[in-house]
Amino acid sequence: MVNIQKHLDLVNGIKIQYHSLVLDDETEEWVRGEIAVAKVGDVLTLPCCPVAINVRIFFQVNTPEDIKKVLKEEFAVVDVSLTRKN
Repeated sequence: MVNIQKHLDLVNGIKIQYHSLVLDDETEEWVRGEIAVAKVGDVLTLPCCPVAINVRIFFQVNTPEDIKKVLKEEFAVVDVSLTRKN
């Protein structure tokens, strides 16, 4: 596996939390239709891979402010505040 954003501290092992999926229009329409008829406890399996997976990054205590700034500018990071996850 390759760390493609090492200069931004986005490397293997960084703590993240899966947030949501980005789906193409066709898949999103399919999901909405499935949800409309789903019963409590049903499990839905997507018919294809999502376009993207949105994640929340848990920065380390020593993550430099300039790296947080770059992440906000380059990757549409909404909240770059320092967060510690236990």
